[in-house]
Amino acid sequence: MEKRMTRLLHVLEAEFALFWILVVAGCVLYETDVLPQGSMVGDAQAEYILQTVGILLTVCLIPLSLRMFSLSLTRYVRQLSLPEALVSYRRWCEIRLAMLLDPALFNLTVYYT
Repeated sequence: MEKRMTRLLHVLEAEFALFWILVVAGCVLYETDVLPQGSMVGDAQAEYILQTVGILLTVCLIPLSLRMFSLSLTRYVRQLSLPEALVSYRRWCEIRLAMLLDPALFNLTVYYT
């Protein structure tokens, strides 16, 4: 069972590393002009709306992801058997990571457009 826990931690660490690789790859693609930059320059209303949506995504999803981890761990995962708990823990960690990745990539895109 300890082997499964170690494997789970390695998988979650790899997914977290992929998170950062995606963000850095986005920056590199925009900086090297592979992805178009400045398409919203001069359109103040569109810039304002996109930046507001980015702020709202960040303000909503980050606290929600932190709260979900607390709720899922205390209410649900502790009641399961160990093999089921590992699967559930991985699923909730991946959901939380996706909730953190969405505002990061969206705001990165808004910054460069």
